[in-house]
Amino acid sequence: MPSTAPTNLSILPPVKSSKFPRSWFSFLSVLYCHILLLVSSLPRAGRTLVWVMQAAISYTWFQWRHRHENQASAAYQDALSEQHNQCAIKLLRVCRANGGVYIKAGQFASAFGAVPIEYRRKMACLEDRAIPKPYSVIRNVMLEELGPEAETIFSRFDRNATAAASLAQVHRACLVTGEEVAVKVQYPALAGAVAADLAAIKLFSWLVSKFFPKFNMDWLAYELEHKLATELNFLNEIHNARKLSAILQGRQYKECSAPYMYEELSSPRLIIMEWVNGVKINDIQALKAAGIEPKAVGWALVKVFAELMLIQGYIHGDPHPGNAMVRRRGRRGFWHWLLRDKRQPFEIVMLDHGTYFTADTVMRQQLCQLWCSFVLGDKQLQADVGNFLAGERGASILPVLLTHAARTREEERRLQQSLGIEGFSDMSELLQTASRDLVELLRINTVIRAVSNQLGVSMDERKRVFAWFARRGLPPYYVHAPHIHHKFNQVRRRLQLCTYVLGWHTVVTARACLVATWRYMLGLMYDVL
Repeated sequence: MPSTAPTNLSILPPVKSSKFPRSWFSFLSVLYCHILLLVSSLPRAGRTLVWVMQAAISYTWFQWRHRHENQASAAYQDALSEQHNQCAIKLLRVCRANGGVYIKAGQFASAFGAVPIEYRRKMACLEDRAIPKPYSVIRNVMLEELGPEAETIFSRFDRNATAAASLAQVHRACLVTGEEVAVKVQYPALAGAVAADLAAIKLFSWLVSKFFPKFNMDWLAYELEHKLATELNFLNEIHNARKLSAILQGRQYKECSAPYMYEELSSPRLIIMEWVNGVKINDIQALKAAGIEPKAVGWALVKVFAELMLIQGYIHGDPHPGNAMVRRRGRRGFWHWLLRDKRQPFEIVMLDHGTYFTADTVMRQQLCQLWCSFVLGDKQLQADVGNFLAGERGASILPVLLTHAARTREEERRLQQSLGIEGFSDMSELLQTASRDLVELLRINTVIRAVSNQLGVSMDERKRVFAWFARRGLPPYYVHAPHIHHKFNQVRRRLQLCTYVLGWHTVVTARACLVATWRYMLGLMYDVL
């Protein structure tokens, strides 16, 4: 669970808020900085424009060469996959060269199942890393945000950044009170650079949608702008982390936490938080070396986000592997010792709380109905709920985006053909017409699915976990509401659902007991031999 607040913060000097003098000189200085930022964004915009033109010519030539082929044939799909792959490689190079907002855009796009699988695989290689700024630059930001006390509240400050991302970099430090902390400092004049890059991305999205109507990407620029608007103010991160900690403290499962935030020492451009020693959640080898079972971590991750999505309605907006660390939690309990289980207890520490998504009651209960329909195998129920959420066309695509388990291009093609989906144009149409809340939920769901698959949790297991929490997220059967399907007001259907999820839970528990008993017997035999 989150660390408790230190008791001796009163000895720290008070932090003064920064005040900027209003004068013509300061106004001209700010204007000059914005002009420099606009000029500095031109090389990034130029690289992106070159890629857009190359991709447009390449796809146009591809369509002309294969104009007489059947688009459903395996040969055409293989050629299209190779075309996607070549363009994705070039786009990956552009994003890495541009950095900043372009890294965020690549990560954002890779989290959507609507994007072709070749692009998702390449963009998934993007790590939110950047070249760290010199300490002198970071020190100036700290002095602006904390005042002269920035030099006195730390007994030790590592001038070399431990991590540098697209918007900020992190330094390890130690407060004068003895606590190890992470100091996250936003880059100077970042708001102007983000505005310039977003303007360029909007322009390129408009050009793509203008010349290729089937590939409308306006939704990507809109969602990215909304996401960055909240991330640039670090006070939002403090508020979100505090609220998540309150939710996690009341949970039945204790495998997740948020780092403690030193709110009295933070500001909109600087945040001081608890230092987390752990390993990246998808680093399988590091987890095993620490004595932590990767699949148990995957189960914990799925359970946490199932509860946040379907019961709490308050979801971490950027749960990619870089924002989820796993660390040991306490010591093994009596039963672990008795059963000779050497696996270490752990907790998942969620980082980067800049963006969160709040689902209203209607959206949350609609998702509960949809996940219950998956485990019940009721296609008509899926269609009815999907039609309510995403319209008539999206009713067939929405289940694919939530439970999509295809790992190869061939599996993806067969799945799309079975549902009558032509490809990216249909997916893009859904994302363009669907509500922003639904788009955000689909993106988060895609990230959790990918990480849990890496940790060994299958799609069927994830369905059952989500169904377990979806059953709890539904209102009582006697509650009638316009957004509740009439089948869930039937006692027979509720009993069928309870029988299914409780039966599955019983089987899983019995299997875990058998495995524990077998390990115990093997441990006894090992000692005897």
